[in-house]
Amino acid sequence: MRKVTKILVKVLSTIILLSIFLPVAISLLLHVGCVQNFVVDRAAEFASEYLGARVSIGRIDLRLLSTVNVEDFYVEDYNRDTLIYARTAQTRISSLNIVQDGLRLSASRAEGAKVYIRELPSGELNIRPIVERLQSPNPKGNFRLFMDDIEADNVVFAYERLEHRNPEYGMDYFDMRIENISARVSSLSVVKGRVDIDIERLSAREKCGITIDNLTSNLWIDRGVICFEDFSLVTPNSSIVIPEFSLLGDNWDEYKDFINNVRMVGNVADVTLSTEDLGYFAPALKDWNVVVHH
Repeated sequence: MRKVTKILVKVLSTIILLSIFLPVAISLLLHVGCVQNFVVDRAAEFASEYLGARVSIGRIDLRLLSTVNVEDFYVEDYNRDTLIYARTAQTRISSLNIVQDGLRLSASRAEGAKVYIRELPSGELNIRPIVERLQSPNPKGNFRLFMDDIEADNVVFAYERLEHRNPEYGMDYFDMRIENISARVSSLSVVKGRVDIDIERLSAREKCGITIDNLTSNLWIDRGVICFEDFSLVTPNSSIVIPEFSLLGDNWDEYKDFINNVRMVGNVADVTLSTEDLGYFAPALKDWNVVVHH
């Protein structure tokens, strides 16, 4: 009995020591140049093959097998232009069983990220081929991502069509650039191209001058449909509360002729709307100096 007890003690001691020192050893190894380069190259290679687009990573720092720090993360579109870039990003891996549970991450932070959505000469958006790959029924397209507790600062989002309207005043829907985006998202999921987001706070400024002090909403996007639930928007001059609002298109191509092809359905609960803000979308109203309450 004593021998059995001694063996069990040794086994348990070994397991405990490995659980302590193995993650430390791996973390130390990842700070060795050749090992780090190998991990970065394999990670970029895997991501490139998965998305069917070039992905590069400047540096990866793995801490205790759970927290991952990434620098200079870059995804290229199929036209070899920038689609996504993040100067620094950090996340905690909640589950490694990707096949069964999907990729599960938490406590994610991003700084200096940029997202560029452009119209290609073919007429489709540069993100469409990647989204279609994620929606594909083959194993590589059965993509599932689940994230909790996300924060992002100093983010830029740009949307550009081949032709610009170039208005003298107000929003150019064919050439939008939203900067200084700061956001906190409690949860985000991507399942075969459908995106669900729970936005706790978001502030930003568009290049035409309109500023968002805070936006909150539950949002889902899927195949031409954009649905906002419990939507709240605050600007320096206006505030809007909408229980539910949807943009309904049969597919994303319908948005090229938004007025004729996309239906807008919703109901308004409480609105204080200034023509100073409305003027960015309807320039003829910008000098009315009227505030509407509903």
